[in-house]
Amino acid sequence: MGEQQKDNSRRGFLRNSGAALLAGYAFNNRTGLAQTVQRPDSGRYQSITIQTSGFPTYGAVEERLDFPKDWQVDVLHMVGVNNPPLTSAQILQKLRSPIGSKQLRDIAAGKKNAVITFDDMTRPTFFGPVAEQVINELNAAGIDDDHILFLAAVGSHSEMHSYGAMAKLGPVVYNRCTWETHNRYDNLIELGKTGFNNMIQANGYVVKADVKIHMGSIRTHAGYVFGGGPKGVIPGIVSVDTIFYNHCVVGGVDVRRRRSYEADEREQVADANIPLFEKIGGRTPYNRRLDALEAARLVGIDFSVNIIHNGTQQCIDLYCGDIDEAHIEGSIAANEVQVYDRPSPRAGEYDVMVRNSYPSPQQGVMFAGPREGGISIAVQQSPITCQIHGLQQRAAWDNASWHDIHYRAPREANYRQIALSNCVGKRELGRSDIEMYSTWSEILPILEKEMGSGTRVCVYPYQGNVWDKVQPRAASAPAGGPPGGARPGGGGG
Repeated sequence: MGEQQKDNSRRGFLRNSGAALLAGYAFNNRTGLAQTVQRPDSGRYQSITIQTSGFPTYGAVEERLDFPKDWQVDVLHMVGVNNPPLTSAQILQKLRSPIGSKQLRDIAAGKKNAVITFDDMTRPTFFGPVAEQVINELNAAGIDDDHILFLAAVGSHSEMHSYGAMAKLGPVVYNRCTWETHNRYDNLIELGKTGFNNMIQANGYVVKADVKIHMGSIRTHAGYVFGGGPKGVIPGIVSVDTIFYNHCVVGGVDVRRRRSYEADEREQVADANIPLFEKIGGRTPYNRRLDALEAARLVGIDFSVNIIHNGTQQCIDLYCGDIDEAHIEGSIAANEVQVYDRPSPRAGEYDVMVRNSYPSPQQGVMFAGPREGGISIAVQQSPITCQIHGLQQRAAWDNASWHDIHYRAPREANYRQIALSNCVGKRELGRSDIEMYSTWSEILPILEKEMGSGTRVCVYPYQGNVWDKVQPRAASAPAGGPPGGARPGGGGG
């Protein structure tokens, strides 16, 4: 294939154009594509535009999803979807109004160096404007750029690459400071055990740093109530053994699919009376978060930065300070604005369900199903794809099939399951029983053939970053799970 031909792909176009807008039919007046690709008949179709890829660093990529005009199409938006991003002055004011800690510049005064951990590509956080102000505060305290290290807190996920670091940090921060990726197998220092008997082996760069800062975003997580805060330490910057114990012994997660593993015989010291995450509510003690919080204290995290963002990754609020107190207050705020503007539908409520994984590529296929005989569609068009959890690699080889080791069991669904993607496969989806299509133009005829007039469609435009509001404990969802059997967001890592 010639060099020119090689760049004609969708991803080649994105790579060469920087900021690109594409659609299900690849139309865009700014790029001139509308001249070569015919738009559908407006008298016959209605269109929904969703963003499917692109950190602010590189620009947005959009897809147009077309549906017959006589179908009912409902779009679930985020409450804070139109909230404006914080200005630089507002970010600075938030940094200088910490919760439960001293100001960052006071913490850093007289110190020589700093390590700033940041969440990985499975989280949609764009740190650019916030990270710039964090650096400026460290500079004001006497720590120059050459003595500031940004560390990707990848936990047991894939290590960070340069494209990802640039996307997450933005070009200004990327060029001012050094960055590195956490290694769960090396450069680790033992710090002692938590009350759950978990030996904390943490990243040596962080442990040895004079100033230790955590940056992350807030979203729901099945094992922690909300991600960010202490979760930036476990699993973010610790060893695979520490992660494994936190997930499997403390949290009871069976990553080996009922296979035996070393932790089976260890004493389960989790106390049922451990205080709940009471300000938010929930039905379990969330011991994994408590274990992670103890680890954060052992590591000595000095300052935590928790970002709340809208559907396009812009920072709309910021909660800074103590890794526990600031995170709890930030989670309460996020639970008001980063939630759907109406309850998610229950299983069977719609004929067609469409969920867009952007801006969190890890969540492409987890959603409530349509009615019996309906169609579910997972849109996962981001080149920064979802990942298999690294702990799966600990599965013991017992002559099982590769599929049994690496993929979730096929869902016994009574509806058709489709994925719209030209950048993921079986490994990224973690499933082998989903039909794969690379363009909406391939899916639309299927919808028209199988569905009739008046078809009800539900579209989640940014499913990986928005959730149903977490209710107080007394009003939490009944046994059997959230509406429609939907899995809580962020449970994968």
